[in-house]
Amino acid sequence: MARIPATPGIASVPRSSNPIVIACEAPSHLPGRLDVASRQDGAMLAAYALSGGLVGVMAAGARGDIYRYPTPVNVPLQPQRFADAAARDAFFDAREAEATAFGEAVLAARPACGAGDTGCENRRAADRALTEARLADLRTQRASAAVGP
Repeated sequence: MARIPATPGIASVPRSSNPIVIACEAPSHLPGRLDVASRQDGAMLAAYALSGGLVGVMAAGARGDIYRYPTPVNVPLQPQRFADAAARDAFFDAREAEATAFGEAVLAARPACGAGDTGCENRRAADRALTEARLADLRTQRASAAVGP
């Protein structure tokens, strides 16, 4: 869809309700990949509702106009080799902090669940599980990261 010759860089991505995959590579680094989900854009939804009513919202939703991807998106690439254990740990500590903060932000953005709302609780549990899976993946990467000359 887009190729960026140098980082940091910018790519325009059309609005859609579909998730996208961002794949990055750079010399002396392992390839990186990030799955990015779109979210409804409340301002766009309101604008279409006011101007076109339910039909306008449905048409805009079908075109993807009421969705947006988060910006900016950062895909940190792991070096093929770290100079020492401290550099490795600093890299992975930062990634784990980002994953934890993102998971907390997702949970905070969800409305509070009402009593007996199992669908809501299931979504919150799935959000927590995604964060835990990401943290487990980062711990595995840390353990297998090459250190030294």
